[in-house]
Amino acid sequence: MMSQIQPHFLYNTLATIRALCCVDAEKAGEMTEKFGEYLRQNLDSLGNTGLIPFRKELEHTRIYADIEMVCFENLRVEYDIQDDAFALPPLTLQPIVENAFTHGFREAAEKVLRIEVEVKNALIIRVTNSGATLSPQEYYAVNQAIRGNTAHGLSMVNHKLQGAYDERYDIRIGDRKSVV
Repeated sequence: MMSQIQPHFLYNTLATIRALCCVDAEKAGEMTEKFGEYLRQNLDSLGNTGLIPFRKELEHTRIYADIEMVCFENLRVEYDIQDDAFALPPLTLQPIVENAFTHGFREAAEKVLRIEVEVKNALIIRVTNSGATLSPQEYYAVNQAIRGNTAHGLSMVNHKLQGAYDERYDIRIGDRKSVV
């Protein structure tokens, strides 16, 4: 799980904290606290093989997103959470959001990430970004990589969901969105 933390995220966060120390010590302190909490929650997840409340996973994801928004000020995250009274494996939402940040903003002037949770006939968690859409071939390749364990972050999410829910879930990359 710890290998899931991307080195560029670590380096960008530390570089941003260092730069903030010179111009805004209070903001540097706030970011250091958030980064510490992010790392603490990742370490706490190492021994957790069960399900956790979605609220806890959402809070972890919010901390991650807050750090990314300080590192890259042209990012914005919107939340539309209609239901949060359910459980899921730890570190399932955050890697999807990380994937959207890392790969989803190709040529986007405005970088907006939207996280939605709704319950209709099933629980739907949707992560949408404002980046350019993928070609049908790219969608197919990414979805095959998830199933074949070569898209590491999303494959880990797929594996966790499969262990928790057998075949009663679906994760796919679609038109500018990841749906779990």
